This record gives sequence, C-alpha cells and structure tokens, in this order.
Amino acid sequence: MIYLDSKVEISFEGVDQRVFDSYPLEDWLIAVENEFKVSKNNSWSVSLKFLGKKEMQSINEKFRSKNSPTNVLAFPSGTNLITEAGFLGDIAICPEIVFEEAEHQKKDLSHHMAHLFIHGVLHLLGHDHEQSDNALIMEDLERKILSKIGVADPY
Repeated sequence: MIYLDSKVEISFEGVDQRVFDSYPLEDWLIAVENEFKVSKNNSWSVSLKFLGKKEMQSINEKFRSKNSPTNVLAFPSGTNLITEAGFLGDIAICPEIVFEEAEHQKKDLSHHMAHLFIHGVLHLLGHDHEQSDNALIMEDLERKILSKIGVADPY
C-alpha cells in the first residue's frame, strides 16, 4: 500500500507495483484540485487500485454484469458523493488494458493513464457519459484538466 500526499491510497492486485513508478500522479492530483473545490475544506481522498485483467474482469462482472476486463471503473463512496471525511471513493485501473489501448490508439501511455485517472475522479464526483449531453460535459472537463498537465485531447 502506498499513500500519496494523503490524497490517494494506492494498492496493487495482480499487477507489479513498479507500474506506479512511471506515472506523475501528483501532477494529476493538482490538476483535479485546481479545477474543483472537491470538499468544503478541500480535504479529499480516493483509493486507486491497479488491477490485473483477471481481477478487473471479476469486478466488472460482479458490478456491471459484463464478463470482460475494462480499462477503468469508479465506485463513489456513497449517495452524497463526498463523505464527511472527504473520501470520494475507489478507482480501479487495469494497466495491461491501458497499455494495449495506448499502443493500439498510438497514444502516449502516461497521457492515456492520466486521462483514465481523471475520468475516474470525474465519475466519483458524479459525472457520467451514458447520455450524449452528459458525455459532452464530462469530455469537456477532461480536456480542460488534461490540457493543464500537457496532455492532448484524448478524443
């Protein structure tokens, strides 16, 4: 278990912990904080889990009835979105899928990972992309945050 600036608790299941070393999570956190006043006292945290394909497929099946691995899943902490302690929820990312997507889409791996982390945080904050109007709002927020950390439009 790794703690990053008291904001992110990072854990690994079915993934080599060294995957963490190549991502500038601090920069991503600052970009999110600069865009949102996440809680009243700006004290917030998330749990970030790097999962292997097998673990991600199991979670996707259990919670979304989809029997396949996916790149990112987000689980808000409760109905109020932000708890008293500022815990937003859990984000699960499958680095193996992210790597495959980045390679196939010819994207920088770190940029794609940043996009998916920020995408997950936006889900924790109540954004979704199930309807086209909501998708446009969420994509615009992603573009705005990503541009602040030097990541090109992922769409």
